[in-house]
Amino acid sequence: MNEDDLVENDAFMSVVTWLLQYGLILLGAAITIAGVLAWSGRWRSWARPKNFGALTRVPTRYTLGLAFLGPGIIFISLGILADLGIVPGSDGVYDVIGAALIFVSLIGVFWWPAALTPRWYRDWLAWGGPLETDPWPDDRERAEGRR
Repeated sequence: MNEDDLVENDAFMSVVTWLLQYGLILLGAAITIAGVLAWSGRWRSWARPKNFGALTRVPTRYTLGLAFLGPGIIFISLGILADLGIVPGSDGVYDVIGAALIFVSLIGVFWWPAALTPRWYRDWLAWGGPLETDPWPDDRERAEGRR
């Protein structure tokens, strides 16, 4: 390999490294925004039942885990950056926090306690849930107290 090949390879690797490091942070931020929108009730279409055969009547809650997955990805990314010396702090601390958040998110995909769901979601289930009502209340339902 000559010197020009090494310079070209270093430039390519620096672009790939930058995309991996900061691209993961951007991905984590986008997932966090989706999770926050799901928790706040600004995004409710995810709660509609999906056609899973026998599981059609099961209310979906897996999207609530996005609020934990996004920050987990961000913390793992910060751990990578701390390991490279770009971000101050211990990479181990970032990695442990990120792994814990991702673990909570994965548990949330398979099981999420009903008591820990947002108020609008519990209210929606009390009004009939996935098969009887829309996640967005109409004017009549709002007048009757539905959120």
